[in-house]
Amino acid sequence: MKKLALLISIFLVSNLQSQKKELRQVDKLITQSFFDEANSELNNIESLVLSSEDKNKALFFFYKSKVSNELENFEDAINSYNNLISINSSEYSSKIDAEIDFLIDQIETSLVNSAVADNQNENYSDASVKLYMAYNLNKDKNKEYVNILNKLRALNVSSEIYPGEGKLKKQMEYANKIGSPAVILYGDDEIKSGKAILKNLETGNESSVKIEDLANEIKKLS
Repeated sequence: MKKLALLISIFLVSNLQSQKKELRQVDKLITQSFFDEANSELNNIESLVLSSEDKNKALFFFYKSKVSNELENFEDAINSYNNLISINSSEYSSKIDAEIDFLIDQIETSLVNSAVADNQNENYSDASVKLYMAYNLNKDKNKEYVNILNKLRALNVSSEIYPGEGKLKKQMEYANKIGSPAVILYGDDEIKSGKAILKNLETGNESSVKIEDLANEIKKLS
């Protein structure tokens, strides 16, 4: 019996090392942007990894979420992300710790960009599904944006939520393209303070403004 127990122990250690090797290969494929190959590798090792230790499971779900997002398999990306955050964060690798917050932003941005493309191609049903998925990823923050939008429109201030990628430079370029006199910057710090940053696109000046005062301050610029 002792010999059998020893053999089982050796097999388990060997199996874990094999999984780690396969996960490193997945990471390499992702780095090289070989997403189809990475997805295939993940599918091959799924049953083994999911019966393994939580550290390997976390890496698997992290990579699966990233790859699925790149391949626009958004349901898989979201499900894998949800499985990842169900694992205790103490099991996360340093890579996951560094990138997990960015990952959910990537998925949300990809969903919105894909929905915009669907709208342009008149695939309105697919677009609405993707926008709803994106909204549900970050309900609290998106609810704040929609509340501001509704308040401004109720006071006859033409406004919209930027629909694409979250890079500030692109947002400014889009605002200039549509002739907007100003943009409202509203992130985590602004949500906490209850004030938004109002940027005058003609002068470049920025000011911190209470949400209830935004409409009046914007009207002064036109």
